[in-house]
Amino acid sequence: MTTTPVTRSRRRWLAAALVLALATALLAAMAIGLDEGPGPLVLPAVSLTIDGEQVIRAADFAGLSPGQTAAAVAAALLALLVVALVLPLTLVLVGGLLAVVLLAALSLPLLLVGLVVALLMSPLLLVGLLLWWLLGREAKTPPDTIAA
Repeated sequence: MTTTPVTRSRRRWLAAALVLALATALLAAMAIGLDEGPGPLVLPAVSLTIDGEQVIRAADFAGLSPGQTAAAVAAALLALLVVALVLPLTLVLVGGLLAVVLLAALSLPLLLVGLVVALLMSPLLLVGLLLWWLLGREAKTPPDTIAA
C-alpha cells in the first residue's frame, strides 16, 4: 500500500474548503440569529450557580436585539473554535513533553550503565579483538590454484 504525499496545492484547497465551511456556518448562525432563517432563535433562560451561590439569575436572551443575538452566536462559535483548536494542541504538547521526560528518565540511565559496562569490559574486548584479528589473518590465506 503506497501513500501519496500531500502536495502544496492540495493543502491550499483543503485550507480554502475549511475557511469556506467556517464562513458558511458563521453566516448561517447569523441568519438564524437575525430572524432571516427558518425561524426565530429561541434561547432558554440561563442561570449560573457556583458553590451554591447564584452568580447569574435567569439571564433571558429573548430581550436581545437581532444584532446582539448574532454577536452572541458568533461569540459562542468563536469560543467553540478556540476550544477545538486549543484542546488538541495542548494534548499533543503535553504528550510530547511526557514522552521526552520519560525518554530522558528511562533511557539516559540505561545508556550510562551501558557506557560504564563497556568501559569496564574494554580490556577484555581489546584482547578479543586482538585474537580475532590474529586468527582472521590466518584464515584468509589464498587458496591453492589448479594449473590448467
